[in-house]
Amino acid sequence: MPSCSFNHESTRPLPFLSSNPLLSIASPHCRITMPDSLIIGTVNYTQLREFLSAGEWERGDRETGRILLEIAQTLRGAQNLSKTETQWLTRLDYLTEDDSLNIPCADLCLMNRLWMDSSEGHFGFTIQSQIWQQQQQDYAEFAQTVGWAVSGGIEWRNYADLIFDLSAPAGHLPAKPFYTEEGLGVGWAGNLASRLEDCQGPDC
Repeated sequence: MPSCSFNHESTRPLPFLSSNPLLSIASPHCRITMPDSLIIGTVNYTQLREFLSAGEWERGDRETGRILLEIAQTLRGAQNLSKTETQWLTRLDYLTEDDSLNIPCADLCLMNRLWMDSSEGHFGFTIQSQIWQQQQQDYAEFAQTVGWAVSGGIEWRNYADLIFDLSAPAGHLPAKPFYTEEGLGVGWAGNLASRLEDCQGPDC
């Protein structure tokens, strides 16, 4: 399993958060420390940390979507696919189920902890994963619970209509990875829950 490694020696520990009642299902978080500059491979997370630390949730959400799509495009390009399949994948501007299974643990853990720490457990992939399990892995129920959809999860909110502050339902963000550039919701990538579980451990 890849470790969470960074390029700066100055660090500060993150608190472990459990204040949100939806975090009743015990789940370890990515055990990392926060350096002044956050870089994993070619991806720089410093801007994301700054947005989230300042409570600029929409900018942080868009940055999360941009980073995940960048990672996904790299993973897609490495697959042995036909030209047609490659062109189709290149046009996708959201995270797919297959993408979510292959996100490097170091990247996934870091994004998750940035969100969890900045929102005091209200936003992040951990809380989304727990809601996903509590709603019996039902896409419509999940979307309604986190506030991405109404009318029993049938009618999706446009991205512009989401709530970018802490009055939003738990798990409301990150959302951009699961929305197209046109603002249309495509659904949470359920495989992200199993990937997050796979990534938990002493190296993360």
